[in-house]
Amino acid sequence: LLDPQEIEAERQVILEEWQSSEDDPDEKLWEGVNTLALQRHPYRYPVLGWPEDIHKLSREQINTHYSLYYHPNRATLVLVGDLPANAIERIQEYFGQIPAGPDLLEHRIQERPASQSERRLTLTRSDIQVPRLAVAWPAPALKHPDYLSFLLIHYLLTEGWSSRLHQLLVEKNQVATEVSSLIFETQDPYLFWLLIDVQPGIQASRVETLLFE
Repeated sequence: LLDPQEIEAERQVILEEWQSSEDDPDEKLWEGVNTLALQRHPYRYPVLGWPEDIHKLSREQINTHYSLYYHPNRATLVLVGDLPANAIERIQEYFGQIPAGPDLLEHRIQERPASQSERRLTLTRSDIQVPRLAVAWPAPALKHPDYLSFLLIHYLLTEGWSSRLHQLLVEKNQVATEVSSLIFETQDPYLFWLLIDVQPGIQASRVETLLFE
């Protein structure tokens, strides 16, 4: 229905969510690294967009988007549990008459090949006393054959107390309080992240040197 009053109420909720993310140092770091590392791909943009987009979005634009994309042929139905023998028939009864939408050609934006030169970003906030070091490299999409290699690296480096970076940075040298890595199940190539919370009083540059060694 996209009632105009509901849209305006939800617009304010989204703007408040956006402001909360702006106040969150983790979100700002995440957004900064994405923007720095990705030059073209939409993964570089925050999920909520920008305030000017949220303010300008009209009911007509929302309706057009809904009419174009919200169709059964772009949806997945998941069934879980002790299903009756006639489950498929009941699904057909309830959903079978809904017409399919158009077959849309996806316009995919490819990221430029990663440069070998590094890009750096430093964020400083008066309300944050403990440094966090984030390092990111280009990573393959989920369906790429190299994805599983990155997943293995993720476990070797940071998963559990016996992982290599936990042993090196938290246990042995005691320069970090926590280490983690992230590899995402993305449709397009994205990033492999390392996140390190630095011990108070320790220079992040020292942690970086140990990491790369």
